Amino acid sequence: MESVNKSKTPLLFINHGAPNEILNKDSKTTIFLNNYQQWAKHTKPKAILIISAHWEEKDWTITTSYVFRTLIIHHITYFLFFLFYYSDKPLDTIYDFYGFEQEMYKIKYPASTSSWLIEQVTGLFKSSNTTLKHDNKRGLDHGSWTILKMMYPDADVPVVQLSIKQGYDGSDHYNMGKILTPLRDQDVLVVCSGSTVHNLRAFFQPSGDTEWAKSFEKYLEDAVGASPESQNQTAQQLESSILAYNKHTHFRKSHPSEDHLMPLIVAAGVAHSSPAKIIHRDWKIVAFPYTFYQWDD
Repeated sequence: MESVNKSKTPLLFINHGAPNEILNKDSKTTIFLNNYQQWAKHTKPKAILIISAHWEEKDWTITTSYVFRTLIIHHITYFLFFLFYYSDKPLDTIYDFYGFEQEMYKIKYPASTSSWLIEQVTGLFKSSNTTLKHDNKRGLDHGSWTILKMMYPDADVPVVQLSIKQGYDGSDHYNMGKILTPLRDQDVLVVCSGSTVHNLRAFFQPSGDTEWAKSFEKYLEDAVGASPESQNQTAQQLESSILAYNKHTHFRKSHPSEDHLMPLIVAAGVAHSSPAKIIHRDWKIVAFPYTFYQWDD
């Protein structure tokens, strides 16, 4: 893979929250994402690879956009050839939610895909002898397009989405993240979209108890090296810590299903457990903290 930038493109983990957060113009999180390009310490990337909690497959899978062409060659008899190649046509906007404001179902995010990035990711997986499937029909789910619509509202940066893997094996997701590390030297912004705490029952039936969520949130802050207490830990120590998430006392209450935690594990893998920093935090509801992490190194 060719080298484009001497410095690494930052790596992001974003708590995407509810789909309709995008409509709340007074939200600190919405304001932060709407102004992302103004404070970001990097130029507009060549492409974005996004990993969302809302797309899982049996095998790692990326969005692709094939174009088929039929060629007929006449030479004594007819020869029929079917050719396909990657195109950069826009991905569909998926409305994978129900019961929200009608305005939500009118929002489009027509970002083009990137045949270049598809080829780069395919090559990285091939080099690591890891299976990667291609999906020519998949669009962008709300864990992707709602945040990208705020970050890059003009949809002028090509986007490719990569799935998480069924079974939610933490080590698998961490190691898959490591496969993606070279992309940061290629001017690719890797965005991992999930949640540090994600408990829908606690959202709809809140109680006065918040310690379980605060405890798990603090554990994750330490595990990615973003707290003052953990910034001097080695990468090996941080890796061991983040992969021990299921041993935490409040893990299962914080994540009845691990799907929303897996993108953070992927991000830690991409960073090889170098220390992260908190770039935004707004905690309005105990079950859904809006904590964003960034890795510069």
